[in-house]
Amino acid sequence: MRPLGVKVLGTFSIILGVIGIMGIVGGITMMNATRDMVPPNVDYESYISSLPGTILLGIIVAIISFIIAIAFFSGKPWGRKVIIGLSIFNIVSGVVGLLMQDYKSILRIIISAIILWYTRRPHVIAYFKGF
Repeated sequence: MRPLGVKVLGTFSIILGVIGIMGIVGGITMMNATRDMVPPNVDYESYISSLPGTILLGIIVAIISFIIAIAFFSGKPWGRKVIIGLSIFNIVSGVVGLLMQDYKSILRIIISAIILWYTRRPHVIAYFKGF
């Protein structure tokens, strides 16, 4: 039986993937923006030139989020390894962010540490070994 926390984290991953897709669609839509659609205090050229990066970020977020969701819902051993690896990556990148005085990185570190801790719980380990 799938643990509740696994269901919750898998669902959040799907939601994040959908948000990534919305970023892609929004970025593509705004590529066709006219000067009238961009707020007056925003430089039009800078705004339009930043959109390809927004679209790329949306693609990356969506792909990673759906991979994580598949990992959570599949219960296969590789899924737990992917989740642990990404959690460690997020903790390290959060520490780097803190060193660069990005104090919002604390939230990334905390959430990733909780996910890392949760994936090491006996019932979660058993779920991922059960398939």
